Amino acid sequence: MAKELKSLIEVDAAYLNTANPVEARKVRHLTFSSNTGDIISIPLCGIFSGSDIVTQKLRNVTCINCLNRLQSLAPLDTYAQALAYITTYAPDVPAEDLKYKLLALAADAPLNMIGTTPATYFFNMTKLLIIDSDGEPIQDTLDEIALQIDDL
Repeated sequence: MAKELKSLIEVDAAYLNTANPVEARKVRHLTFSSNTGDIISIPLCGIFSGSDIVTQKLRNVTCINCLNRLQSLAPLDTYAQALAYITTYAPDVPAEDLKYKLLALAADAPLNMIGTTPATYFFNMTKLLIIDSDGEPIQDTLDEIALQIDDL
C-alpha cells in the first residue's frame, strides 16, 4: 500500500505542477469530514485563509502543519487527549468571524477541527488510515506522511 500511495502522490504532484500553476501554489489543508452532523470548517493546523484550499484526501495535503498535527494525534489513546492537544493549536477566532467559521463561540474552534464527539474523531482517524480499528497507529501511513512532509 505504501508504494501505491507514494505513486499517487507523485502523479498528483506532477498534475498540480503542469495543469494549473495557480492552483499548484495554493496551500491544501486537511479537514476532517463530518460523521455525526458536526460542522467542521477549520483545518487541523488551525490556519486558513480564503485563498487556500481544504481537502479530506491525505495525499493532496500540502500544509506541513496539518500533516504534523495528524502525526501527533496518531499515538493519543482517547478523544479527550486529542481534544486537549488540538486545543493548543485552535485559532483565536474574532467575534466578527464566528459566523464565517460556522461557530457559536470562539471556544468551539477545537471542536470544529476534530469534531464534537469521539465517533467523528475516530471515524476520521480510521478513514485516513492513521489508526487501525484497535486504535493503534498505522506505521506505513505515518511513514508516508513523513515522506510527504520531506517533499514539501
